[in-house]
Amino acid sequence: MNRRYVLLSLMMLIMLATPAHADIKSANRQTVLNDTTDFFAALGTSGRDRNEILQERRDLRREARLNAEERRKRAATLKRMKSQQNAMMQKINAPSN
Repeated sequence: MNRRYVLLSLMMLIMLATPAHADIKSANRQTVLNDTTDFFAALGTSGRDRNEILQERRDLRREARLNAEERRKRAATLKRMKSQQNAMMQKINAPSN
């Protein structure tokens, strides 16, 4: 039982200590794979065209990551609502003492 409280306390501390801009950082992250594919996508172009291609690819990746995060949040909300609904229905259907 004490382990649960300690674990719960640690989880809450981590959640509160996480900066609010963490989602922005993860949406804008640039990985080695991104760099490699960007290199091949912009191969043979130079200057302004190259920069436009790279920026377009970054924007598309950022949008996809933000959309995925939004879907995860919606799914978590729906799951939480469903469990609350089930808990309420169990209370309603529970026999009175």
